[in-house]
Amino acid sequence: MKVTVSVHGRWHAFELANGLHKRGLLDSLITTYPAFAARKFLDTGIRLQTRPWLELRRRLYDRFSLGTRPDTYIAKSFAKFLARNMKGDSDIFVGWSSAPLEAIGPAQTAGMKVVIERGSSHIGHQSDVLARAYEQIGLPHTATDPEIIDRELAEYDLADAIAVPSRFAASAISSPSPNFPGI
Repeated sequence: MKVTVSVHGRWHAFELANGLHKRGLLDSLITTYPAFAARKFLDTGIRLQTRPWLELRRRLYDRFSLGTRPDTYIAKSFAKFLARNMKGDSDIFVGWSSAPLEAIGPAQTAGMKVVIERGSSHIGHQSDVLARAYEQIGLPHTATDPEIIDRELAEYDLADAIAVPSRFAASAISSPSPNFPGI
């Protein structure tokens, strides 16, 4: 069995890739991190594909607020890159939520099972909790882009499985919030 892991950024994907690689299960890691930076965290011999200009775009915005918020642009651009570069060598494709939508179809057509890695609770639940928390403490809040929410909901529907980090997150995936339907 071989697994392709894709992540826009780093998150815990690099640790997942290292663990799979040690067991001989990793096909490749695809990330927005530049290769020189990614290699600092990865075991030797991991096959790596990168789109570093997307990471640069995110970091320029975070540092200097240049242009519009890039989250949706990065998610779509990275997903299109994944879809174009999808190889049929893997049995499982793991994609971090909001960024693999356009790659799910090609992965499944190639016979791969698709796992969405959701490092938190359901996107709707998370959005609701953040909005309430910011309101309670009186700070301005930039809501999650509705297009990101729509992307994640579509990914949940298309995926063969959704990986979450805790029982709480799993329960929020099952019944996210009054404003978002469960899956």
